[in-house]
Amino acid sequence: MSKPVYYYFNLRARGELPRLVAAAGKVEIEDKRIPFSEWPGQYKSKTPYGQLSALVVDGHWYAQKLAITLFLARKAGLYPTSGNPVDILKYDHVLNFTEEVLEQVVVALVDKHIHNKPEKLEKLKQDVLDAKIPIFEKLLTQNGTGYFVGDKLSVVDLSAFDVTEHLVDLHGKAYLDSYPLLKAHFDRVGKNENIKKYIASRPAPEYNL
Repeated sequence: MSKPVYYYFNLRARGELPRLVAAAGKVEIEDKRIPFSEWPGQYKSKTPYGQLSALVVDGHWYAQKLAITLFLARKAGLYPTSGNPVDILKYDHVLNFTEEVLEQVVVALVDKHIHNKPEKLEKLKQDVLDAKIPIFEKLLTQNGTGYFVGDKLSVVDLSAFDVTEHLVDLHGKAYLDSYPLLKAHFDRVGKNENIKKYIASRPAPEYNL
């Protein structure tokens, strides 16, 4: 298999999780960050559904971030490749929840930074910060290992880290003081040598998303 090529804009937004997974698991990919100006004319027609993110493997284009993420996570050993379906469900149901929260965060940030409509940030506080983030703390409490599922780093932890990083950007690290387990989790993942190296080297984004 040739080195996969991952296509997304030079943003975190909806496209950062596959990069985090590849970095954490030392899965070699080419991280192709597309300028917005080049997207409609040079890339859109090549993608399966006319949208990013996309992954090219052995010349074939694949799409949908979660599919790409799980492909990379299996290669990285960060997601089960076999076993009891219920054990796999433990990962999937939390991952779908954290990604649902990320989507709400990204929608508000896009409205603020690209459409100049900051009013959705207040709705974000009501719908996400007040309602959903306490569930992150509850999940960590229930699992009791410092990770969201199991007792070691998984794709679920990287998804939660992605969400938390956006919240820290919005409100500062002190926001996490109300959620001590989530704060400790954010620090733990951020101190992972592979993640730390990736974050230190990633380019400044085109927008703060």
